[in-house]
Amino acid sequence: RIQMLNWTLLPCGKRFAEHYHEDMLEVFVIVSGAVEVVAENGTQELSAGDAWFVPPGIRHQMSNRTDKDALYVVFGIASGNGGKTVVTAHS
Repeated sequence: RIQMLNWTLLPCGKRFAEHYHEDMLEVFVIVSGAVEVVAENGTQELSAGDAWFVPPGIRHQMSNRTDKDALYVVFGIASGNGGKTVVTAHS
């Protein structure tokens, strides 16, 4: 089931803390701007129109290393156990 849905602004030069979700798949869709995403399987650059799928249990982080704000939509699909978030590093 859908656990969360967020419309988010990631200001230039900012990032969110590395974390994972115990039982929630996250889907990020970049609406505008560009970001760098880092997960256990590598680093990737995303821009408007790109989507990023993060399976449960995978540590991940997003950074905006550009001089323009980035806007993205993210939704999480949990297996019914609450989608607990575990922060693994501080931003």
